[in-house]
Amino acid sequence: MSMERTNMTAAGNSLRDRALALLDDANVEYRVVRHPAIDNVQEGFDRGVVELLGLEPGGIVRNLLVVDTHGNPVLIVTGDEGRVDLKAVKAAAGTTRLSFASPEIMMSALNTELGRVSLFDVLTTTHDNNDADSEEGRPVTVAVSAALQRYAGAIAFPLFSNAESIVFDAGHLVDVLQFLAEQCSIAVVTF
Repeated sequence: MSMERTNMTAAGNSLRDRALALLDDANVEYRVVRHPAIDNVQEGFDRGVVELLGLEPGGIVRNLLVVDTHGNPVLIVTGDEGRVDLKAVKAAAGTTRLSFASPEIMMSALNTELGRVSLFDVLTTTHDNNDADSEEGRPVTVAVSAALQRYAGAIAFPLFSNAESIVFDAGHLVDVLQFLAEQCSIAVVTF
């Protein structure tokens, strides 16, 4: 397990480098932490990753991909607040009934898989085509819980791997969302 230097200069075109460059551009102090591979939040507790990341219970972030009845993807970003109120997400995002995305939709919409969904996966989205009949052609809406936006402390997101996370202060989450919205043409809503 190793820790990279805070605010490393990110060069190149890899998604990881793009994520780090975005944080640098937003003037967000962060650290990248390599850790034992985990596939869900509970494994993070069981394998000591939560402690390794230096997170308090409120800083544990869950990232869930759902789709509405028309196949439009919604990425839910929430803290450790218990069950997600899908009706509140539906109302905030202006969508129809929501259900959890299949592994196939996760791959086509965000180029990710179960256990690795992250806010930074929106960097994989390209909407240059106008094919609204495929998940790749549908813009992702990011729905962020108000409680997570109010949280004061460190939060962490997977960094395109289940064995590496990026940690930064939750006070910068709104800035990060703004930069992602500008770079990826995503809609961001609060529920």
